[in-house]
Amino acid sequence: YYLPLDFAAKSSSSNSNTVSQSFSSTQSLILPDWVNKIFLTFPDIFKYQELLIEMLENKINTFQPHITLLGDLYYRIADFYVVYAKYVSGYEKAIKFLQRCQSNSTFREFISESSSSSNNNNNNNNNNNEKSVNQLLYLLSLPLTHVEYISFLISKLLKNTRPHHPDFRNLRQATQKLSSLAEDVEMG
Repeated sequence: YYLPLDFAAKSSSSNSNTVSQSFSSTQSLILPDWVNKIFLTFPDIFKYQELLIEMLENKINTFQPHITLLGDLYYRIADFYVVYAKYVSGYEKAIKFLQRCQSNSTFREFISESSSSSNNNNNNNNNNNEKSVNQLLYLLSLPLTHVEYISFLISKLLKNTRPHHPDFRNLRQATQKLSSLAEDVEMG
């Protein structure tokens, strides 16, 4: 949803930045401001997740037992997870704004078409529009628990790592850092 909506917003020839104007029934534009208000720090989250995947793939491709460490990777990247705290703190406003955007028929249709193209579903009725918006709402909720989940996984990895293993200390530090961050994110 993000990429097509961001592209449409950037392609918009609108010079208006007034959100209230864009909600009128005659307005057919999707403004760049909408993307920022709905997706918050999603582009940053996506970028960091891509970086993490790349780093993990490098570790996997060069894996050597008792030499390859994962804890250091999660400890280093834990600082990037602060973008989740920003996401969580703005989430309620984003959802309220998304609900307001639903009154714009162009927005509803665009979300439905984005969903249809990714699902190969060409059914463009009101029911499909509602399903598409609900799917978007669900997807927007996923980052809310990500830091807590990663913290849980790393703590399980720590629990199953022997204290004399070279990665034990790194995993313990990563667990502490991610647990603290998870608490901060939970508090919003």
